Amino acid sequence: MSESGLNYIPVTRLRVGMFIELELDWMSHPFSLNRFKIRSQSQIDTLTAIGVEKVLFDPSRSDASPLEVAEPSVQTVAAEAELLNIADKEITKKVNLISKEEADAKALDLLEKKYTESCRIFKVLSKEALSSPTNAKEKAEQLGSMLFEQIQAEHIAIRLLADRTGEEFTLHNMNVAVLSTLLAKQMGLADEQIKLVATAALLHDIGKLSLPDRLRFHNMHLSSAEKNLLKEHVSKGVEMGKQMGLSHHILLAIGQHHELADGSGYPLGINVHRMTGEAKILALINRYDNLCNTGVLTESLTPHEALRTIFATSRHEFDEGLLAAFVKLMGIYPPGSIVRLTDDRMAMVTSVNPKQPLRPVVLVYDEKAPRERAPMINLEDAPETSIRQAIKPGTLPKAIFDYLAPRRQLVYFIQKIESDDLSEA
Repeated sequence: MSESGLNYIPVTRLRVGMFIELELDWMSHPFSLNRFKIRSQSQIDTLTAIGVEKVLFDPSRSDASPLEVAEPSVQTVAAEAELLNIADKEITKKVNLISKEEADAKALDLLEKKYTESCRIFKVLSKEALSSPTNAKEKAEQLGSMLFEQIQAEHIAIRLLADRTGEEFTLHNMNVAVLSTLLAKQMGLADEQIKLVATAALLHDIGKLSLPDRLRFHNMHLSSAEKNLLKEHVSKGVEMGKQMGLSHHILLAIGQHHELADGSGYPLGINVHRMTGEAKILALINRYDNLCNTGVLTESLTPHEALRTIFATSRHEFDEGLLAAFVKLMGIYPPGSIVRLTDDRMAMVTSVNPKQPLRPVVLVYDEKAPRERAPMINLEDAPETSIRQAIKPGTLPKAIFDYLAPRRQLVYFIQKIESDDLSEA
């Protein structure tokens, strides 16, 4: 209260009959005096319109008291607080989602750059394999060490990268190298042996560089003569490996990567007991990638189908323990698999955490969202949702098929899972 007995009061409590005083310059308001008794509601509206928030109130000269301000009930306060809390949580959730999407995009961009650099090194060593074998060996060992370093993180994921149109020879060898290195770690091999596996996998098809281009790429429609010529890439690869100065273990792995556990492979027809550990890994991963990436989309199997086919019809051709470990590594639904979720939404598996292979990350079909903003769900973070079944891409409606875009070429790489992601899982 002022010394004159006047009280400050907000304009929102004014009503007709109250005597007020404005602390404004006379030219800054439309009233004839600075002190007056309110005669109409329009005068109150005018005060509000010109931005006056409070006035001085003289009770002794007024015919009315200020409007009472109703105290909110406990229930009202609680309800408003809950609404604010819900709104705050929703805002935080959206901000976190946007931040995570941006972080995921940056992580994927970095992964793509690492993969591109790996492919560049492989292409250079491929060109030097015939002209400068010593240099090719150094680059192969360098790339093998890079892959080894990638898998040293305790938590890693097998990530499906964007559809690529690069040379199939490069993509195949990179796939075999990545998956073989991961399987070697899954089997608990010593570090030096894992590096041997990585280098041998990169060079397992090096002998194809001396063959005609038509035979360098996997083709299911070759004549008998062409098939026999293609098989020569094994012996040619060993010869090139010797010129490069590769170790005995790597030469054996190159020479045996088409041998099979039951003795039905080539060139020597040896069985599992005579194959080296490195060769057993290459034989399995080479078969898997050839089933997934035939070069003809309609003849390629989905990753899920490839694993099922190997396990159901060819498991006698591979080391039993290795095959079980590979299924555990890739999950029942490897990256690239098209699946139906338990809520009936269609999705494509984009990455698998070997520690939780049945709960991969999936890209979900959403007709309301553009393809580049398709929802990504980490099933580790969504316990209420899981995969119901694998779906053949050819059975999908065209709109869903085009949206999920089953890859023309499946390409895998290794993604480190940051500790922040694990804390949210």
